[in-house]
Amino acid sequence: MPMKNWATKRNMKKLKVALKWLGNMLILLFRLQGYSNNHLQLDPKHKQSIMVELSAIKNSLLKLYPFSEQELEAFVAKLKYTTLQKKALLIQEKEIANSLVFLINGSLRLYTRTEQGELTITFFTENQWVTDIESLLSQQPSKNCIEAFEPSSIALITLKDIHQLMDSHPNFRMLNAILVNLTIPTTYLTTLHTKSPDQRYSHLLAEHPDWLNRFPQRHIASYLGMTPETLSRVRARIA
Repeated sequence: MPMKNWATKRNMKKLKVALKWLGNMLILLFRLQGYSNNHLQLDPKHKQSIMVELSAIKNSLLKLYPFSEQELEAFVAKLKYTTLQKKALLIQEKEIANSLVFLINGSLRLYTRTEQGELTITFFTENQWVTDIESLLSQQPSKNCIEAFEPSSIALITLKDIHQLMDSHPNFRMLNAILVNLTIPTTYLTTLHTKSPDQRYSHLLAEHPDWLNRFPQRHIASYLGMTPETLSRVRARIA
């Protein structure tokens, strides 16, 4: 076989191997991102999971405003997907929050550190928007931490991308409603100082009964502004 032909076939073989490797890497990249703008042929179960995730996000946005399908697609195209292992920090103290996060599955805990220990501010569960709102809006270091209480999947959009969407689609100014909902209501803070332990627990039962079976009693007690021992007595009286 002439040397030239042999070299050509060898190079073609290398090219095929390289192209196959590149194709596999592209598919892996899109799977890791959790979303494919080019609609690559993903595993049917994975594709179905993506569709469910996007549907939940779109439905959440539609509760704020009747966005057009074009606007919804513009929004989800900006999203990035990732996972958090248990106890991993989404935001840590002294870090500046720069993203708005949608919790696809799992749960998160927002807390701050005090001289007495960790003080739980609130919990987040599936289909909720999450961030440290004070840090995000002020672009100052956070005073709080947001921790994955269990393995969790999230979709996030950066503040920069939100501003770009607002500039190109004025209707996205309605996203401010999400940010308002993330502020800690003054009524809740007042409750910690003016309501009895029984009243605080009864309010939790009415608003977030699922939390009681999902989060440890010590975190629930911290959220309610009481000791675990007090919470045990309250639960015994109200049960």
